[in-house]
Amino acid sequence: MTTRGQRRKSRSRLGTGVAIVELAAALMLLLPLLVVICYVAAEAMQLCMIKSVLNHGAAVAARRLAIAYGSDPVSAISNPEDSFTNIRIANVIADNQQFSVAPGTSGWNLYGTPPTVCVEVTFSGGQYGLPSFPSPDPLKLGANFVLKSSAKANLE
Repeated sequence: MTTRGQRRKSRSRLGTGVAIVELAAALMLLLPLLVVICYVAAEAMQLCMIKSVLNHGAAVAARRLAIAYGSDPVSAISNPEDSFTNIRIANVIADNQQFSVAPGTSGWNLYGTPPTVCVEVTFSGGQYGLPSFPSPDPLKLGANFVLKSSAKANLE
């Protein structure tokens, strides 16, 4: 025969075992979800950083091109790449080919008040020696990922 105290001990041990099994099941379900949420948050922060750097690079490029136009308008319009030569930001801007004067009338607006120039800069992961984004890329989205930014500056 068992006493009351012995029955309580066996029930409490059984409760502890059930709690451990429930905890393990919850972790098996929630841990992968937590990892995915952390990965998405880290990639979103990296995306914001890339966009911020592109905005800064475009502003610097537009300003340099506006100053070059003040010195030599013909050369600035025909060879805008010369103004982009030293604009490099690690892992985001690595080549002059990432820059372009915006197409159409939004690029060189010589007859506006005030006259302006608009420069676009493009980030495409895996090109120009840049790292791929997102990284790692389990869904293979990086090949289609292109981020652009533009800035306008008044001509000198």
